[in-house]
Amino acid sequence: VEFVPALRAIVRGFACAMIAMFWGVMTIIAMLLGFSILAVELANPVNRTLEDLPERCQDAFSSVQSSLLMFFQTTVVGDSWGTCVIPLAERNWLFSVFFGVA
Repeated sequence: VEFVPALRAIVRGFACAMIAMFWGVMTIIAMLLGFSILAVELANPVNRTLEDLPERCQDAFSSVQSSLLMFFQTTVVGDSWGTCVIPLAERNWLFSVFFGVA
């Protein structure tokens, strides 16, 4: 790496990009964790009163871990967002704002 300046620049650029990606992922995880805590406090009581939900949706906001998994699955992976969220949004419009911001 010392003998080829262009290779040194590539390695340095790669290292800087990896650091930026690491902190980006940490920021996403911190934001998802914050929204997961809020979802457990706000959405879980309403979610427990809803009927005719799939089993996964009934437990989606029961703990921070399951809420974090649900947020990761829907926002990062892009899995079905509406299965668990639309019944809550139909119950109260503020949930649609909350999940829209999340």
